[in-house]
Amino acid sequence: MEEKELERLLKGIRGDPKVKKAIERLDAGYGTYKDVNTIALQTGKRIADEMAIAYDEAALVRYLEAGHGIIAMSAEAAQTNLNAAAKIGIKPMTTKTPSYKIAQTVAKISAVEPEVIPTMCENILPSFMLEMVDDITKYNADFQKDSGLHPIIRRTWSGMYGSHDTRHTDNCEQMAGEWEYGDEPPETYYRHEGCRCTVEYFPNKYAEGQITALAKYEVARNGELGAKEETLERRLADAQRRKKLDRKLGL
Repeated sequence: MEEKELERLLKGIRGDPKVKKAIERLDAGYGTYKDVNTIALQTGKRIADEMAIAYDEAALVRYLEAGHGIIAMSAEAAQTNLNAAAKIGIKPMTTKTPSYKIAQTVAKISAVEPEVIPTMCENILPSFMLEMVDDITKYNADFQKDSGLHPIIRRTWSGMYGSHDTRHTDNCEQMAGEWEYGDEPPETYYRHEGCRCTVEYFPNKYAEGQITALAKYEVARNGELGAKEETLERRLADAQRRKKLDRKLGL
């Protein structure tokens, strides 16, 4: 029963239109941490919806652990894309399942009155999943900075809040910005309940430019050829197309 419930949840997450689009971008080679943030946010929302129907503490732990697995795989794909764009041969890094943080989050939700749980889940869980992305982002940025690179961190204010709570609007808006990793203020990674801000990372400015150019090229090519039936993996493996793309990007 537990496995069926988990599979139903994962199927629902994978079937979400925004998640499907983000996965397509990651598979196509131009998805970034922006797409990972999208997947994390939608995953958190889906889990919150499940808990609003019938709260189950043990099930929530399993769902959050599975959510981390989805995010970790998505982040690995994004990091692979970014490393390729930056022309660096560093292996993507990921984090272990944050069991302690999951336990803390579940305990916090379980401690409130039953009628408050749906609102708590709506506010806390999407932000918690985004925090998992933040942890992976920092892990990769740390490693690459120690390797002599100059990673870029960007926090973007989304203007979105759980339960329509706008008390933190000014603070979140003021915390938005872009820095070389290590120069960002500590509050860059701060998240209040209901926070929907995103934190992105690029190995360097060159990688961001390359990944943006690749995205534009792929979108234009798909429109011209109607290549929806052609698999992304086959197109990416096409050496001739790769050489043509490199020439367009001046590589």
